[in-house]
Amino acid sequence: QAKTTDGGTAYVLTKVEGGSASMYLLGGSAQPDWSTSVNKKIEVTGPVQEPPSADKDSAANPNVVRPPAIVAESVRVVAESCT
Repeated sequence: QAKTTDGGTAYVLTKVEGGSASMYLLGGSAQPDWSTSVNKKIEVTGPVQEPPSADKDSAANPNVVRPPAIVAESVRVVAESCT
C-alpha cells in the first residue's frame, strides 16, 4: 500500500515472480478487497499497461515512481505471508 501524489491510496505489487518488472501498480475493479491482501502472497491475472509519460513536475522528483500497472481481472491469495 502506498500514497499517490494527490494523497490517494495505491496498491503496489513487490517481490514479483514472473513478469518483466520488479514492481507493478495494481488496478482494476476489485480494489476495495485489496486491503485484505496486504503483506500476503497473491496471484494476479490481467493485462499489463505501461506507465504514462512523466509530466514536468514528477519528472524532476526522484520520489515519484511510475511502475507498469496490472489491470486485475482476478486476485487470489496463495500464501498468508510474502516471505
